[in-house]
Amino acid sequence: MNIKYITLLLATASTASAQLLTNGTFAPSIQTAGSAFSSELANIATTTSSATVNGWTFSSNAGIYNGDTTNGKTAAWLNPLNRLVARFDQQVSLSVGSYQLDFDSFAQELKDGEGVSHFSVLIEDAIGTQAFFSNYKEIVDNKFTNRTAQFDITKKGSYNIRFYSTGNAVGTGNDTLIDNAVLTSVPEPSSTLLLGLASLVGITRRKR
Repeated sequence: MNIKYITLLLATASTASAQLLTNGTFAPSIQTAGSAFSSELANIATTTSSATVNGWTFSSNAGIYNGDTTNGKTAAWLNPLNRLVARFDQQVSLSVGSYQLDFDSFAQELKDGEGVSHFSVLIEDAIGTQAFFSNYKEIVDNKFTNRTAQFDITKKGSYNIRFYSTGNAVGTGNDTLIDNAVLTSVPEPSSTLLLGLASLVGITRRKR
């Protein structure tokens, strides 16, 4: 009886959190087979100030890459030039609590011969208060790197999640691919589980 009760409590506490991002695999609504980049963003995002596709807003020099990604389909693409910033963003509503952001990154080209690609992730509210910021270096090794970041939200509201990269001085790119972005809440320890364990300890002590 006790074992069944503990199993039920553990199952309740370990329930997976829902994905909070829209289109974390960066799938465009239109794809052109055989093209290096999807037709939906290849011309739009590189020639206009911004383009919005399936939840994400892309700046110039950013878009959707079609092929060679971890899910075999598409990935977000950062291709900054001449010190310009390439970025893509999504607005999400977050409540007070802890969160985890998972994503894969891939360095497509070198930056200044370093053998690495540079990019950053920023999460901030509507007035620019940062909830998370980190710079990353991705080695050019033809492999995706899985990354995990955790952060806390202390005020409920709308937050902007931004991936971005800056071009170097000589005009070459700092190409980076981002794929499989997942944002989930980190559940607090279940009060029911804690109460159940406390009761079990009490029962065990009485039996002794």
